[in-house]
Amino acid sequence: MNKFSISWLMIFAAVFAWSAINPKDYFTWTLEVAPEVVALALLAGTYARFQFTPLLYALILIHCVILMIGGALHIRGGATVRRTVWHGKK
Repeated sequence: MNKFSISWLMIFAAVFAWSAINPKDYFTWTLEVAPEVVALALLAGTYARFQFTPLLYALILIHCVILMIGGALHIRGGATVRRTVWHGKK
């Protein structure tokens, strides 16, 4: 494995671990984060036979990070807080 792959996995693992801290419901969090874990498994499984460009791997990682952050904020109620502040509802 090269430095890029190790960095990619470390960033993925760090954001994954952060999003797993204290969710209200682990089942719902699992359903929201499961596609990223499946993507990681598919990318790791096909890496030896078929490699994408580093740019595409970086874009996939950005997408996974956005989805994991969204899952963490949704579970913790962050989306509700933002909607309330933005629309002025109580």
